[in-house]
Amino acid sequence: MVGLACHGPFDTSTEGGRSDERLRRIALTGAIAAFAKILAMAVPLVTIPLILEYLGKEVYGLWMTIAAFFSIFAFADFGLGSGLVTTLSRACGHDDVEENRKLTSSAFFLLLLVACVILIAFGALYPFVPWDEILNANTEKTARLSVVLVAAVFLPQVIQLPFVMVQRTQLALQEGYWTNLWQCGASLASLVFVVLITRLRLGKVTLVLSVALIPAIAFFLNWCWFFLLEHKTLCPRWTARDYAKSLRLIRTGGAYCLLQILITVGLAIDNVIVAQVCGLKEVATYSVASQVACLLSVAVAMICVPMWAANGEALSRGDFAWVRRTTRRILFIAVVLGLLGEGGFVWLGPWVFKVWLGQSFEVSRFLLLGLAGRELLYCIASPFFMVLNGAGRVWVQVWMFALYTPLALILKLLMAQWFGSTGVPWAMVFAYGILVLPWVYGSARHSYKPAIPRPMSTVCG
Repeated sequence: MVGLACHGPFDTSTEGGRSDERLRRIALTGAIAAFAKILAMAVPLVTIPLILEYLGKEVYGLWMTIAAFFSIFAFADFGLGSGLVTTLSRACGHDDVEENRKLTSSAFFLLLLVACVILIAFGALYPFVPWDEILNANTEKTARLSVVLVAAVFLPQVIQLPFVMVQRTQLALQEGYWTNLWQCGASLASLVFVVLITRLRLGKVTLVLSVALIPAIAFFLNWCWFFLLEHKTLCPRWTARDYAKSLRLIRTGGAYCLLQILITVGLAIDNVIVAQVCGLKEVATYSVASQVACLLSVAVAMICVPMWAANGEALSRGDFAWVRRTTRRILFIAVVLGLLGEGGFVWLGPWVFKVWLGQSFEVSRFLLLGLAGRELLYCIASPFFMVLNGAGRVWVQVWMFALYTPLALILKLLMAQWFGSTGVPWAMVFAYGILVLPWVYGSARHSYKPAIPRPMSTVCG
């Protein structure tokens, strides 16, 4: 697949050409994603020590808690972005240019409306919410900063909401490599700004706001380039909105929204749990270790994500064999990378953290082992989730996480009380490994098995 990344576009008028072109785009996106992850791994090596020294453990823990708290608003687009990927990729399988234009236009103006509503609601509620109590900011300094940092973290996320759809559009068109290139630029910009702000002592709020704004600016510039220059026929237009397409996006997106809520509550609020049970200072250690542990699984996910659109397009054409064959290939790559990367993380982690962040930064190997196990399970499950997404089987995932999420939350709270922050990832390993992994594997296998027609004698009975 590496050689395919350097190959020119294949002829998509034949089945073999379409298969090779899908693999080429997956390989190209994966290659650039690998570079993006190397960069993402390198940037924190410089920025996290600078940020920790500049903010201090308590303020850094407050920042990470705010970021984790507002991660529950990752579903703020009500699943419209994910719905766009599924519907647009399947439309590409039918080579319907007009439907593509209607879908991008409908999605953009729906997201613009959502962003405006959220901004109005946030502005109305913001002055009356006791942010210091919610975030467990007990000292005078953190209580004072919490109010300002909440706005600095949250507002850029809302402003970027309509423009994030460019990332979803590029993914649906199997051009996710452009998204990864823009993310590389954002990472480099973050590095430059963190160094400048910490060296020039420009303020804690300035640092947090800059880190939050840079991705939003990158999304806006990517949107302008992609729609105004590269794919003008897909540029959202008010006149191209379509009521039926909007309803379709809302229905599909609503299912994804519910799924995103369940996933976020089940997977992404560990920092909040650690802050409430163990205290803000413990969040800093847990957050840094967790961020390093997840780098590999995020890289694997970026390799798998291009399969979403490729699977959608292939399944809409009835190319089930290609989906089955490619899923097995990507699974093998994910497992090998996961075992090697997370094994090295557990083995070398304590020594690396001491060299990197100083002798005072203590992290237990048992915590690292739990984090590594959690990320390895994500690596194994990712290819199968891309099959379900491409097939549009959202409700299967909703029911799956409706069972998983409450079980995981109860286990995390209990094990955090019993074992401290070390117990949080282990709770997820048990719940995810027992419930989610077998379910997603079986559902994905069912999705890429073509329907076998019943014999006429049986039908007539």
